[in-house]
Amino acid sequence: MKKTLLMAVMASTLSYAEISTFVPYYGSLEYGDKGHRDKGKLYGFYASRGNLSYLLEFNYLHSEVNDKHLRTDTVIQDEFSLMYGRYFFDYAYKIGIHTNNTDDRDLKQGYTLTVGGSKWRWFGSDKLTYGVDIYNSYYPDAHNLKNDPMPIYLHQLTPYLFYSKALTSNSQNLLELKANLQAIPLFQSNSSYNSYEIKDTLSYKSFSLGAGFFTGQMRLGVKDWGRMVYNLKDIQTKGYSANVAYDITKKFNLNLSYITSEYEEYLSHFKIKNSALILATRYTF
Repeated sequence: MKKTLLMAVMASTLSYAEISTFVPYYGSLEYGDKGHRDKGKLYGFYASRGNLSYLLEFNYLHSEVNDKHLRTDTVIQDEFSLMYGRYFFDYAYKIGIHTNNTDDRDLKQGYTLTVGGSKWRWFGSDKLTYGVDIYNSYYPDAHNLKNDPMPIYLHQLTPYLFYSKALTSNSQNLLELKANLQAIPLFQSNSSYNSYEIKDTLSYKSFSLGAGFFTGQMRLGVKDWGRMVYNLKDIQTKGYSANVAYDITKKFNLNLSYITSEYEEYLSHFKIKNSALILATRYTF
């Protein structure tokens, strides 16, 4: 009933608002020889409408991952997120909800509530933005690391800092810094995990190139501003990303991203690597 109600709210909200941006995407997943997971795929879309005073966002992500040992066993997951942001003179706040619908045996259905705030300052053509996002996730039908059935709660605090510097009239550099501070008190194991992210993007006219690095420890992590939840018991320890984008026109953009992650699989304790190649197109109306 909760899922049906959430879907109805999302659909009615978007139907009464003209979508200003639409981003469909598709990706393939590759896993190494170790561990339980095999190849997989993902696809979905992002839609938003907004202006200088507000931003309404919706994201849908579908993923399928096969199991190496059970060839007929495929974990299917659907993620939905709805976010609303409000902008004032030099600060903003946002609130949102994310839900995971999955047939995974360990975590099953999950909900994440997002609240956040940010502030920015201009230094001529340069811009400094700093803020914090707070995520609270709840898995009512989960199992802990000992496979005992019990609800699981996650609390994550993500402070961040962005600095956009104009290099010339046609180029700029954007530096992004994030910290992810997590507490999972009911896992009956290490109850806190900290991780850090850095990303740098260089833009010149219609072309941009970016690279990112992730380090530390993250479990059940919330990323991409609350639009994606890694609802896995595995511990992510390291990651790299690269992306290239090109504005074909003012209203049409192509973006290709490559992401690789290293983590410790909780079932086997193997050190695993996986990678994702994602193609996205952005239409602006």
